[in-house]
Amino acid sequence: MIEAALNAGDSVPDKFRNPWITLIGSTCCILLGPAVLGFYTLSLFMGSLEIVIGVGRGALSLSITVGTLATAVSAPMIGRLIDRRGGRAVLIPAAIALSGVLAALAYGAGFLVGLYSLFGAVGILCSAYYIAIPRIIASQFDQRRGLALGLTMSGTGLGAFVVIPFAQLILGQFGWRAAYLGLGLLVLCISVPSAYLLVRPRPGPAAVPADRREAHGVGAGRPVLRGMNFVVLATTFLLIGIGLDGVVIHFVPIVSSRHLSAADGAALFSAAGITIFAGRILCGLLMDRLPAQLVGSVIFLLSAIGVLLLQLGATSAALYTAAALFGLGVGAEMDVLGYLVSRLYALKDFARIYGLIYGAFMVGTSVGPPLFGHLYDLSGDYRGAVWLAALLVMLAAALMPFIRMPSAEARGRLA
Repeated sequence: MIEAALNAGDSVPDKFRNPWITLIGSTCCILLGPAVLGFYTLSLFMGSLEIVIGVGRGALSLSITVGTLATAVSAPMIGRLIDRRGGRAVLIPAAIALSGVLAALAYGAGFLVGLYSLFGAVGILCSAYYIAIPRIIASQFDQRRGLALGLTMSGTGLGAFVVIPFAQLILGQFGWRAAYLGLGLLVLCISVPSAYLLVRPRPGPAAVPADRREAHGVGAGRPVLRGMNFVVLATTFLLIGIGLDGVVIHFVPIVSSRHLSAADGAALFSAAGITIFAGRILCGLLMDRLPAQLVGSVIFLLSAIGVLLLQLGATSAALYTAAALFGLGVGAEMDVLGYLVSRLYALKDFARIYGLIYGAFMVGTSVGPPLFGHLYDLSGDYRGAVWLAALLVMLAAALMPFIRMPSAEARGRLA
């Protein structure tokens, strides 16, 4: 089945290319994607792994660094592969591999070397999922591209809302090994069939008329990597990766340090998951109607305020507000990136350029979790980490208005 998918690429009969069916299948894959099941859930497992392995949270957080560095290194290469072979040819094997990696964590995560190695595999699968799926959706939708990306990527928030309590329940009743096995089984039963049966994208660059493939200098061979838009995007998402994803990995311990139980922390994370879900749809709708870079700037600013409230909020209502605002930024990050890249550059180069900027984002994500973990180990609380995260996200929000969108005429030449 894997070989057939690789050989077939994206060439499927026209009658199966209903874009909304593809959107449903892609959303199911995102819902149980490697970031949700691998990275986001680590905060639930930290207490158990701390006891089993006998190391601190800084060392455990380095597993995220290994994974995100693996993503950063593999993203440009996987982006080129996707541009050549198509997103579906990469997504199907990745879904099968994710199920196996999660099952392996049930046994390998009891050792530090095993934990690092398997999280490296999770990182490579992040590249496959989170580059292939935006490329697939961008090839299917034009006028409603923002909404389509928002609906699809909202699966991350829905996944956090559903998976975190599910994993916490299994962990509490049967232990951390059973929880990882349960997550692997979810992928095998839901993601793999969705990728194989429902995701039916259009062909790649061959489907785009040649006179529409070159715009904004991408197809003409101009030095894209030296352009101001590329530099601003890469810097912005590097900062977002450090700030927001550093907090994501430590979210449950951060709120637990406010004298809340692990169950309360999971409930707050679920609340953030709701706004990740809703915020992505809202962000997509707004980007279809307003300047996307300004939409992203406002959302990231609100998310920075939410991060601060995690530290300053004194009531339950304040903490749930903090979780909701924080979730807006986490929900918008990949939507904003996917939409901007698809509008700034030719679609035939989407996965390559997206992969490079996504790699910068993942470098930031590799720095944030261990940095915040070590700050906790040094001070005994998350106060300094929270303030640093808020500052970095505010700086990212301030950079986004410097992105210059192409004119309506140039935009019309983009695929």
